[in-house]
Amino acid sequence: MHKAQERLKRELQTVDLVLEVRDARVPRLSGNSELQEIIGQRRKVVLFNKSQLADAVATRRWDAHFTSLGVPHLFLDADSKRAINLVIPLLREGLA
Repeated sequence: MHKAQERLKRELQTVDLVLEVRDARVPRLSGNSELQEIIGQRRKVVLFNKSQLADAVATRRWDAHFTSLGVPHLFLDADSKRAINLVIPLLREGLA
C-alpha cells in the first residue's frame, strides 16, 4: 500500500484536477481518508455514482454538505446515457 501511495503522490504532481468517484448509497464510507490526505488542496470534483439507488433524503443532505464546502460534485448513474453530458461541464468548471 505504501508503494502505491508514493506513486500516487508522484503522479499527482502532473494532475490539474482530481476526479473522485464515490458510491451515492454510502458517501462517507466510499471515500478514502488517506486519499484525501494525498490530494491535499488540489482541485477536485466528486462524483456520486448509483444515485438512483440512494436514499433521496440522505442525498439531499449530502448535496447540501458538499455545496457548503464549495466542493464541485454531482449525483449520477454512470450507466445513464446522460451522465457524461452532466460530467463534462462540471469538469470544465473545475478546471476554470
